[in-house]
Amino acid sequence: MAKKIVGYSQKKLVSQNGHVIKAKRIFQYIASFSASLGALAAGMSVSWTSNAGINGANIARVYNISIAAEEFSWIGSLAALGSAVSCVPIGILADIIGRKYSMLVLVIPFTIGWLCIIFAKSIALFYVGRFLTGFSGGAFCVTGPMYTSEIAESEIRGRLGLYYQLFLTVGSLTVKILNLRVNMFELSVISGFVPIVFGITFFFMPESPVYYLIKGNENAARKSYIKFRGPHYDIEPELSMQKRIIEETNKHKVSFLTLLKTKACKKAILISYGLMGFQQFSGINAITFYIGPIFETAGGSVGPKEAAVIISVIGITMIFISTLIVDRLGRKILLTISIIFMCLSLLAFGIYFYLMEKMNTSNLGWLPLLSVCSYIVSFAIGFGPIPWMMISEVFSPETKAIAGSSACLLNWIVAFIVTKTFVNLNNTIHNYGTFWLFSFICAINEKIPLLKDIQRNMAEKIGYSKETLVSQTEQTIKAKRFLQYIASFSASLGALAAGMSVSWTSQAGINGANIARVYNISITAEEFSWIGSLTALGSAVSCIPIGILADIIGRKYSMLILVIPFTIGWLCIIFAKSIALFYVGRFLTGLSGGAFCVTGPMYTSEIAESEIRGRLGLYYQLFLTVGILTVSILNLGVNMFELSVISGFVPIVFGITFFFMPETPVYYLIKGNEDAARKSYIKFRGPHYDIEPELSMQKRIIEETNKHKVSFLTLLKTKACKKAILISYGLMGFQQFSGVNAVAFYIGPIFETAGGSVGPKEAAVVIGVIGITMVFISTLIVDRLGRKILLTISIIFMCLSLLALGIYFYVMEKMNTSNLGWLPLLSVCSYIVSFAIGFGPIPWMMISEVFSPETRAIAGSSACLLNWVVAFIVTKSFKRKAKH
Repeated sequence: MAKKIVGYSQKKLVSQNGHVIKAKRIFQYIASFSASLGALAAGMSVSWTSNAGINGANIARVYNISIAAEEFSWIGSLAALGSAVSCVPIGILADIIGRKYSMLVLVIPFTIGWLCIIFAKSIALFYVGRFLTGFSGGAFCVTGPMYTSEIAESEIRGRLGLYYQLFLTVGSLTVKILNLRVNMFELSVISGFVPIVFGITFFFMPESPVYYLIKGNENAARKSYIKFRGPHYDIEPELSMQKRIIEETNKHKVSFLTLLKTKACKKAILISYGLMGFQQFSGINAITFYIGPIFETAGGSVGPKEAAVIISVIGITMIFISTLIVDRLGRKILLTISIIFMCLSLLAFGIYFYLMEKMNTSNLGWLPLLSVCSYIVSFAIGFGPIPWMMISEVFSPETKAIAGSSACLLNWIVAFIVTKTFVNLNNTIHNYGTFWLFSFICAINEKIPLLKDIQRNMAEKIGYSKETLVSQTEQTIKAKRFLQYIASFSASLGALAAGMSVSWTSQAGINGANIARVYNISITAEEFSWIGSLTALGSAVSCIPIGILADIIGRKYSMLILVIPFTIGWLCIIFAKSIALFYVGRFLTGLSGGAFCVTGPMYTSEIAESEIRGRLGLYYQLFLTVGILTVSILNLGVNMFELSVISGFVPIVFGITFFFMPETPVYYLIKGNEDAARKSYIKFRGPHYDIEPELSMQKRIIEETNKHKVSFLTLLKTKACKKAILISYGLMGFQQFSGVNAVAFYIGPIFETAGGSVGPKEAAVVIGVIGITMVFISTLIVDRLGRKILLTISIIFMCLSLLALGIYFYVMEKMNTSNLGWLPLLSVCSYIVSFAIGFGPIPWMMISEVFSPETRAIAGSSACLLNWVVAFIVTKSFKRKAKH
């Protein structure tokens, strides 16, 4: 007898015996993948000009025709004009013949367009070909996301909706990889096959069930839902809900012009038009179309072909990450992060072009690649994929096709204007003026309250939380957070000092050659390995004692006392006349830096509200990375001695600023001083905030643990402590066995050995900036996204990055790798990005979260001990392993 269904949701059905019947999703993924092949074809069309050379020189050479600068600007921009022309007609066609067949019919103009380009004997045929391929590609911008959003369950709609931008970027990358080996004619032939492959695969995909419902064909819609959800899933609730939505809209159906007068449609228009317009005015298609000529003009350490590949790989990586996080993190925060860093990246790129006209920029050859990489990363996580996805979300079914098409029309019109005028803008206001203009537009976008309309939380809560208290008159009294941020910032200056200590050897040269030259001493390979690794050994030695000291004299004073060995250590290095003094100095700076690894996150976690604890907890890793970057930048202009002097001042600055910060309230409660704890809470939360609930809760936790207090060895036998030990030890061990400190200590020698297109000093700066950017992003998303998903993403891409770097060194021993000079930088950048969003900051933060207050100091210290012991083993043996 069939099981009786007693409850259902859109995601699953539950029978009387509790058996969960899940909707099948494999076909939703396959259909979305197939539909997105159209975006792959569009991406290849968009990027076709990326290696055309300045004013189309490479096209002219291969096709044996002459191309003027004005003609090349038309070749570059006509694809966008074609896209603009197709947007509205394809929306109407999608409502008439369906989403599926309106996409399939695009194969015809796409193929004709590529044939025109392949057999072009005149500029006119290039114009026709570019217009037709742009026409088809732009039409996919409307129908692709529309089709995907209508076949996908709500739980994965955001993820599948990003497939369009992902495949668009994959298409762009495909062209740039092909450019390393093929000419413009061969590229055109290969590109012409992609729309045909799309047509063959997509022909077998079902039509959207929403389209059938719009046409009143409920049986066909039911069959379509069954294909996408599986035969055993009850699609009736979802079908009924969608049917009611369409019936309701049809019931009050009016013309689109009339709908424009409604508040809902106005808001949808504002969001979609705003996102589309700002996306293009940021200059994305100008950069995509002309990436090769831009890098030829900029010069720099990396060639235009290699730069294009690096940028595309980074873009794909970030879009893939955004597909995993968008549904959980939300559109608004991703768009906000995206626009801020796009603005800063374009500003930096403009500064480079400005300096290039005023001075010799050979020492800044890394800046163009860094700026564009940062821009693409920022664009890819927000303003790249989300506007396309949201077109299918903000409009009701009966307006989706025509209104969404009009939004795409605006997008491509602006794209045409930007790409057509890009060359003229460069000639009129120079390259730097053009990129500053794009940056200014991004800055305006960040200030306009458009993003507030995307995610508005209307819920009003009565009661209290750690974040807000509501009085009887419902007036919200928020806790002040300013001092929490200031104190966390000040405490993290210790991490800045530690980061500078860690990376001091990064430009020491192969086997410490630069140290030997500046200090006028001889250093053997074995001695240099000790200089590099003794910092980690010092850190290991300090972990347990500092935890005990933090429980005796407090978190604050145990951190302040570290200024003494830190300063002595730098003095030993500054005035070193022998290897022994380097050993002592590196050990002492490591001892102090390692101690900050325990006390810094501990202090921050104990002063922060739960709502921002994750964010502030990541300040340690952020400042550690800032310290590494500071050293990398200083290395561009100072020698090892001068670097040591500058580094020696940082612990002193930390001591001066942190002296004025309060002790943590948790420490006072552990010591039984409730009045001092109350005063501390008031300082951190503000005088008008009721700290009693938080104080009482923390007091109860400590009293409960003290009530059953046992030795740490006894606690090790409890399930909770075992789990905490497993988590913290596991994270710390894996973090160091991934080789991060070996890479940080020896980044310069690694790049000297690898060769490649970018010098070791420039590479270190690029990597440092990328690391800071990603750690900063992780501070914004960790509390909302969660630790697990960030760690998972982090470890996967760390693995792939290290594999790629190893392959490069293997190939370097077997053959000439001059064509792969970009791979070391790309691999290490990808590794640092992956490390910075997960396995870098989260293990340190979690030490202060997984242990109870009475075990936090000693247990957390032991986890740090393991971390630094492994770091010492890895860094000490790195040179020997690398040699063999």
